[in-house]
This record gives sequence, C-alpha cells and structure tokens, in this order.
Amino acid sequence: MSDKGVEFKDASVLYKPVNPVNTQEFPHYFKKVPSGVTHVDVYWVLEAFGVTSQPVGHAIKKLLCAGQRGAKGREKDLLEAIACVKRALELENQGP
Repeated sequence: MSDKGVEFKDASVLYKPVNPVNTQEFPHYFKKVPSGVTHVDVYWVLEAFGVTSQPVGHAIKKLLCAGQRGAKGREKDLLEAIACVKRALELENQGP
C-alpha cells in the first residue's frame, strides 16, 4: 500500500462500466465521486454512505482491508469486524 491508497493488482476492476439498470434499481448502492478523483479512502466511503456508528465504521474498515494491513491476518481482521458489529448491536439495543 502506498500513500495514494490501495494499489490493485488489476486496476481494471476500478473502471468497469456500471450497468445503468443497477443505478436506477439500486441507487442507494452508488455514490458519485467528484470529477478528477483518482483515489477514495475508507473515510470518504463511510461519509458518502452516511455511516455514523463508530463500531460499524470500524467493521467496514476491517472488512475492506482484511488481511492487507500486514500486522494481522485476514481471519483475525474478519473476527474483529464481527466483534465490532456485535458491539454496534449492543449499543443500539441500549438506547439513548
């Protein structure tokens, strides 16, 4: 990983055309990025999709980068993501 974001082995995955039917049928899955943007970090993704829960955001980060950060393996990251989601549910069930 560089300071410019994740380096994909096959960058073509980033540039596949989007089926217009999908954007119409499932608009909540698609977000426009500003013109000229070549990299998007996980914090932008969380904000774009309105993720406000800290544990959910942490789980998403772990899922997006599972096994890629070097310090922990994929399985450990996935287990920690599960723990984050469980914690998010606990907090939601506690109420305000």
